[in-house]
Amino acid sequence: MTLLAFLVVAAPARAQDSSCSRDEAEECCRSAYINDKSRAEIGGRVACCECEGSDSLTMVACSYWGRNLEEGGEIKSDAWPGQAIFESCALKHEQGHIKALDASCDPGAPGHFAPWRPLANPDKFEAREYKLEISCFKDSLKECEALGSKKGDYHALCARNVNHRVQQLEQALSRLKP
Repeated sequence: MTLLAFLVVAAPARAQDSSCSRDEAEECCRSAYINDKSRAEIGGRVACCECEGSDSLTMVACSYWGRNLEEGGEIKSDAWPGQAIFESCALKHEQGHIKALDASCDPGAPGHFAPWRPLANPDKFEAREYKLEISCFKDSLKECEALGSKKGDYHALCARNVNHRVQQLEQALSRLKP
């Protein structure tokens, strides 16, 4: 069982397999969260990681849904209805930032969140990724129905959680100035 959900995507300009191991990426996501708590959003962030075999920092997409990193407690991926969907969509959002090179680990510090590129318009980047994340959540609603075999109203709670997150993202998107 892992403590964090994360996706390793190498940057800068070319897509390639990262040299980050699962343990390196997990520790980096945890460190970035703890080191930069004041900048930590609930869903996820891109972290700058030092990985064995790489001569530069690697950007890693981190999801923090349902995690209590300060206490180091592990949480199952289905601890609450829809958590796995939230983690998956947050990772897609953060991966989009990496693929589009919205952030940079140069200058950056290992074990910290990646700063936006100089002269960047974060609202423009967030608007693009919010739209992707909203689409991910809407496409994932069918996964809630597949949970119908669980006890109680797990599938209904999953759908409610996913729909509520879509509403939150749509509201956040409407406040951006891309």
